[in-house]
Amino acid sequence: MLDEPGDPKRGERLFTGKGCAACHRAAAPELAQWQRYASPILWAEVMWRHGPDMEERMARLGRPWPRFTGTEMADLVAYIRSVLRKRP
Repeated sequence: MLDEPGDPKRGERLFTGKGCAACHRAAAPELAQWQRYASPILWAEVMWRHGPDMEERMARLGRPWPRFTGTEMADLVAYIRSVLRKRP
């Protein structure tokens, strides 16, 4: 469910396991700008709009398209937020 708080530990495993870390660093400025989005639903919308660029880049890199189920999006958001909170 997206209305439940995510688990940052599971989110960290997703970030690596689904290949996000291959192109993004959780503390990178590009992800830091996403911190303003309050809910996983808004994050999903931003990712959806980012989709065409991401799809092209992933195809060039030969990477599979990530799929999220259950609480995975909330977990991913919780992980990225936890990393961004630790930034100076």
